[in-house]
Amino acid sequence: MSRIILSFTVVVLLSVAAGAIYLWLHRDHPAPAPDLTLLNESLHRSMESELATPSLPMNRVELNVKPQDLDSEVERIKNLATKLSGSATVNHLPAELDRDLLIEIPQASAQQFIEAVQDRTKIPPKAPPNTGLKNQVIEVKLHTAK
Repeated sequence: MSRIILSFTVVVLLSVAAGAIYLWLHRDHPAPAPDLTLLNESLHRSMESELATPSLPMNRVELNVKPQDLDSEVERIKNLATKLSGSATVNHLPAELDRDLLIEIPQASAQQFIEAVQDRTKIPPKAPPNTGLKNQVIEVKLHTAK
Protein backbone atom coordinates (compact mmCIF):
# COMPACT_ATOMS: atom_id res chain seq x y z
CA MET A 1 0.00 0.00 0.00
CA SER A 2 2.85 2.37 0.66
CA ARG A 3 4.02 1.79 -2.88
CA ILE A 4 0.64 2.92 -4.21
CA ILE A 5 0.70 6.05 -2.04
CA LEU A 6 4.28 6.75 -3.09
CA SER A 7 3.39 6.25 -6.77
CA PHE A 8 0.31 8.44 -6.41
CA THR A 9 2.39 11.17 -4.70
CA VAL A 10 5.04 11.03 -7.45
CA VAL A 11 2.35 11.28 -10.18
CA VAL A 12 0.74 14.26 -8.40
CA LEU A 13 4.11 15.99 -7.95
CA LEU A 14 5.01 15.36 -11.61
CA SER A 15 1.65 16.75 -12.68
CA VAL A 16 2.13 19.86 -10.54
CA ALA A 17 5.69 20.29 -11.90
CA ALA A 18 4.48 19.86 -15.49
CA GLY A 19 1.72 22.43 -14.89
CA ALA A 20 4.21 24.89 -13.38
CA ILE A 21 6.62 24.43 -16.30
CA TYR A 22 3.77 24.89 -18.80
CA LEU A 23 2.58 28.06 -17.06
CA TRP A 24 6.14 29.40 -16.82
CA LEU A 25 6.77 28.81 -20.53
CA HIS A 26 3.45 30.35 -21.59
CA ARG A 27 3.31 33.28 -19.24
CA ASP A 28 1.99 36.53 -20.70
CA HIS A 29 4.60 38.54 -22.50
CA PRO A 30 3.66 42.17 -23.10
CA ALA A 31 2.56 42.44 -26.69
CA PRO A 32 4.25 45.15 -28.73
CA ALA A 33 2.08 48.14 -29.60
CA PRO A 34 0.46 47.70 -32.99
CA ASP A 35 1.82 49.78 -35.85
CA LEU A 36 -0.92 52.30 -36.62
CA THR A 37 0.90 54.31 -39.30
CA LEU A 38 -1.08 52.74 -42.15
CA LEU A 39 -4.35 53.42 -40.33
CA ASN A 40 -3.30 57.03 -39.64
CA GLU A 41 -2.33 57.58 -43.28
CA SER A 42 -5.59 56.07 -44.49
CA LEU A 43 -7.64 58.24 -42.12
CA HIS A 44 -5.68 61.31 -43.16
CA ARG A 45 -6.28 60.62 -46.86
CA SER A 46 -9.97 59.95 -46.23
CA MET A 47 -10.31 63.14 -44.21
CA GLU A 48 -8.57 65.18 -46.91
CA SER A 49 -10.77 63.75 -49.65
CA GLU A 50 -13.97 64.29 -47.67
CA LEU A 51 -13.10 67.76 -46.43
CA ALA A 52 -11.21 68.81 -49.50
CA THR A 53 -11.24 72.50 -50.17
CA PRO A 54 -10.10 73.76 -53.50
CA SER A 55 -6.36 74.05 -53.36
CA LEU A 56 -5.60 77.71 -53.73
CA PRO A 57 -1.97 78.72 -53.70
CA MET A 58 -1.40 81.52 -51.22
CA ASN A 59 1.16 84.31 -51.12
CA ARG A 60 1.78 86.92 -48.48
CA VAL A 61 2.73 90.56 -48.96
CA GLU A 62 3.53 92.79 -45.98
CA LEU A 63 3.64 96.57 -46.16
CA ASN A 64 4.35 99.32 -43.65
CA VAL A 65 2.12 102.38 -43.93
CA LYS A 66 1.62 105.55 -41.92
CA PRO A 67 -1.45 105.45 -39.66
CA GLN A 68 -3.06 108.37 -41.55
CA ASP A 69 -2.58 106.52 -44.88
CA LEU A 70 -4.01 103.19 -43.72
CA ASP A 71 -7.56 103.66 -45.02
CA SER A 72 -6.43 105.02 -48.39
CA GLU A 73 -3.99 102.10 -48.77
CA VAL A 74 -6.79 99.61 -48.03
CA GLU A 75 -8.94 101.28 -50.70
CA ARG A 76 -6.03 101.30 -53.20
CA ILE A 77 -5.51 97.55 -52.71
CA LYS A 78 -9.23 96.79 -52.98
CA ASN A 79 -9.41 98.81 -56.22
CA LEU A 80 -6.36 96.96 -57.61
CA ALA A 81 -8.03 93.63 -56.86
CA THR A 82 -11.25 94.73 -58.54
CA LYS A 83 -9.37 96.07 -61.56
CA LEU A 84 -7.68 92.67 -61.98
CA SER A 85 -10.99 90.74 -61.74
CA GLY A 86 -10.47 89.81 -58.11
CA SER A 87 -12.13 90.47 -54.78
CA ALA A 88 -10.85 91.67 -51.41
CA THR A 89 -11.90 91.02 -47.84
CA VAL A 90 -10.62 93.25 -45.03
CA ASN A 91 -10.01 91.87 -41.55
CA HIS A 92 -9.52 94.42 -38.80
CA LEU A 93 -7.11 93.04 -36.25
CA PRO A 94 -8.74 93.74 -32.88
CA ALA A 95 -5.89 95.00 -30.71
CA GLU A 96 -3.96 96.84 -33.38
CA LEU A 97 -4.35 99.39 -36.13
CA ASP A 98 -2.98 96.86 -38.60
CA ARG A 99 -5.17 95.45 -41.36
CA ASP A 100 -5.20 92.03 -42.95
CA LEU A 101 -6.62 91.76 -46.46
CA LEU A 102 -7.38 88.51 -48.26
CA ILE A 103 -7.42 88.90 -52.00
CA GLU A 104 -8.76 86.25 -54.35
CA ILE A 105 -7.53 86.92 -57.86
CA PRO A 106 -7.06 84.95 -61.11
CA GLN A 107 -3.67 83.27 -61.20
CA ALA A 108 -2.79 85.02 -64.45
CA SER A 109 -3.05 88.41 -62.71
CA ALA A 110 -1.47 87.47 -59.39
CA GLN A 111 2.09 88.56 -60.17
CA GLN A 112 0.88 91.90 -61.58
CA PHE A 113 -1.17 92.43 -58.44
CA ILE A 114 1.75 91.68 -56.10
CA GLU A 115 4.05 94.02 -58.02
CA ALA A 116 1.44 96.80 -58.02
CA VAL A 117 0.83 96.42 -54.28
CA GLN A 118 4.53 96.61 -53.49
CA ASP A 119 5.24 99.48 -55.91
CA ARG A 120 2.60 102.22 -55.48
CA THR A 121 3.65 103.89 -58.75
CA LYS A 122 2.97 100.80 -60.88
CA ILE A 123 -0.42 100.73 -62.59
CA PRO A 124 -1.32 97.29 -63.95
CA PRO A 125 -3.28 96.97 -67.17
CA LYS A 126 -6.88 95.87 -66.86
CA ALA A 127 -7.05 92.10 -66.60
CA PRO A 128 -8.80 90.02 -69.25
CA PRO A 129 -12.06 88.45 -68.07
CA ASN A 130 -11.58 85.37 -65.93
CA THR A 131 -12.05 82.36 -68.18
CA GLY A 132 -12.56 79.90 -65.35
CA LEU A 133 -8.86 79.59 -64.59
CA LYS A 134 -7.70 78.87 -61.08
CA ASN A 135 -7.79 81.66 -58.56
CA GLN A 136 -5.03 82.47 -56.15
CA VAL A 137 -5.34 83.82 -52.62
CA ILE A 138 -2.97 86.60 -51.63
CA GLU A 139 -2.74 87.82 -48.07
CA VAL A 140 -1.78 91.47 -47.70
CA LYS A 141 -0.78 92.59 -44.22
CA LEU A 142 -0.69 96.33 -43.63
CA HIS A 143 1.35 97.33 -40.60
CA THR A 144 1.10 100.85 -39.25
CA ALA A 145 4.44 102.50 -38.64
CA LYS A 146 4.53 103.75 -35.05
